[in-house]
Amino acid sequence: MNEPDDECETTGPGEMEVAPGTLRALRNPVCRFTVYALDGRRLPLDVVADVVVGWRAANAGGMATGDDRERVRSELHHRHLPALADAGLVEYDPDTGAVALASLSAPTRQLIEWLYRHEAENTAEAAPPGPPAPEAFARSNRLEFPDELDLEGFLAAVEDRHRTVTVYAPEPPSGIVTQLSDRNTTVEHEVIPPGGPAEFLLVHDRAGFVGSAALDTLDRLADPAVPDPTVDPTLPGAERALLGLLEDTLFASLERRQLLTASREIEDRAQRVGAGSLHVGFQEFSKLRHQWPLYRHLATETDLDIHLYGREDWAPPEVSRVTYHGDLPGVGRFWFLAFDGGPVRAQRCALVAEERTPGRFYGCWTYDPDLVGGLMDWLASAAG
Repeated sequence: MNEPDDECETTGPGEMEVAPGTLRALRNPVCRFTVYALDGRRLPLDVVADVVVGWRAANAGGMATGDDRERVRSELHHRHLPALADAGLVEYDPDTGAVALASLSAPTRQLIEWLYRHEAENTAEAAPPGPPAPEAFARSNRLEFPDELDLEGFLAAVEDRHRTVTVYAPEPPSGIVTQLSDRNTTVEHEVIPPGGPAEFLLVHDRAGFVGSAALDTLDRLADPAVPDPTVDPTLPGAERALLGLLEDTLFASLERRQLLTASREIEDRAQRVGAGSLHVGFQEFSKLRHQWPLYRHLATETDLDIHLYGREDWAPPEVSRVTYHGDLPGVGRFWFLAFDGGPVRAQRCALVAEERTPGRFYGCWTYDPDLVGGLMDWLASAAG
């Protein structure tokens, strides 16, 4: 999209000489985002659907799932692209799925530029009902891995699950996005003009579209608020949804505050289920001191079987249903949590992070029940 001239700023759509059919088509937000996505490019229908669903959701402050994307793709093919073609805005070949902008008049381009600059004002028309559950980002292309996994093997298994994060923004990505490991994540950048709707990212794996989020929402993982879970046991839905979107993604430079967010999701889930086995590695037991009220609460107010691991530099209190382990291989290098889901296999989740330099961790989290099960089996056997 060309940079708009300053003189266009005061011109509203009602003053632009465009065909009525153009105005009707561009009243629809999916049609508008389709035109924005096609600026200067011929794209396959599948790519258009990915960009449109992610961009529109991000502009409304929400996230998009695979189901959202499939719905938008169907609507594009059957309704929106034919309408845009009839209005002379796009060229669409339904046989090949190729989509491109048509040759547009100067007033039409001026209208599109005006709409782009004012798109952020239209968030109410696409506001999502709420953040999706982590399970909404589940993927079907599960890979084979050993039945039992030690902590290093867990990280190695996740490394096989390559994905691509594509950032749509005027400038190259920074912040938490740059911390994604290039060992299983490729970060790409697509330039969009400044001054328009929200910047966003798309996540793909080998099977295709996983989900999307507004780029600025990732700050939630970089600087989370972590209230006392014994007072407020519910992790905010937006943080939980982001953890689901980035499941199985290796972070090469996790900081403690990011680990706390992912850890709290697992602790929340275990508390809500209230049964099953929870295994937590603190590196040293002295790091358990400030979290001891939470784990005492979990031990006394739920039916969880809790296993805590760490080097024995502090003697934690003895409490029923809490077992301490000080001799796990590699215990001093790893921060980990694993919950077996209790009676609900789908509630399984785990985090494993290795401290490779002081205070800096390399790790990931996952909701894959088989991967979590393999780790739980190894923990049970290694701890005796």
